[in-house]
Amino acid sequence: MTTYKELKREITESASNYDGIFWAFSNKQFNEGCEKLGLNKEDIESGKLAKLGAGGFILADKKESYWKHLDGLHAKMKQALKNEAFLLEALIYELINHEFIITYDASDALASLALNADDVPSEILKEAKREAVRRCE
Repeated sequence: MTTYKELKREITESASNYDGIFWAFSNKQFNEGCEKLGLNKEDIESGKLAKLGAGGFILADKKESYWKHLDGLHAKMKQALKNEAFLLEALIYELINHEFIITYDASDALASLALNADDVPSEILKEAKREAVRRCE
């Protein structure tokens, strides 16, 4: 079975390396991304490049398929989270990542998994909290 970290990495890489996409946080990176995709100034002005937000840009004709691709990746994670062992592993990872040991608030960790406390069996959430604290001590 795939681990949470493996699936998270797979999803991140698949989303970030999608064909026709680049990320730019400066004019230099933007120009390099456009060059990589073979776009010139006229192409950009004519709407062949679309913004994704958060520094992401994609060829306009690939934008819709990219969002469908992301939906599929999110569905894959949602399905995996139905497995209690996978869910426990994911919760522990995200509780540690969201500094549960400092805040004792699980809401950010749950939100990162598109969950809320009502979505998780209480015993699993309790076990995840205990284990996250233990690993941080």
